[in-house]
Amino acid sequence: MKYPIIYDQNGGTLSQMTFVTFNVYGGGKLFDQRKESITQTILSDNTPDIICLQETTETVINHILKKLPNYYSWTKLDILQDDPNVSKEDIDKVKKTGFIAILSKWKFISKEVIHKGSWYDDGIMKVVVDSRNKLGYNLVIYNVHTIGGS
Repeated sequence: MKYPIIYDQNGGTLSQMTFVTFNVYGGGKLFDQRKESITQTILSDNTPDIICLQETTETVINHILKKLPNYYSWTKLDILQDDPNVSKEDIDKVKKTGFIAILSKWKFISKEVIHKGSWYDDGIMKVVVDSRNKLGYNLVIYNVHTIGGS
């Protein structure tokens, strides 16, 4: 879903931005057939300023970044690959089932894992983006994915 946000101050519009949050279900059925339509859905209409993805894959991230080459990306996969305590087998599982990610047209000022989650694809990520010139302040973005199922 895309959400345009308008910031008003004293009844006047300061600026507008668009963000997308989307659960890709990257490890799900018929992913190869869905990956192009996923990217088209995310990028249709307006190019979003911020993209938060859950259960995404490297394929989706790379496809988006190919269309938005100046965007910045930070993923839970990046975090896991930098962690010496995470095995290659677990990283391979996460690559197949998906992970959370934040993409932004603005550079990241800071990145933080708020909650590691109960499994490698879950958790809460937080970034602060350098949006002061556009919005008048630096935007704080959270991406959350929690374990589900029955």
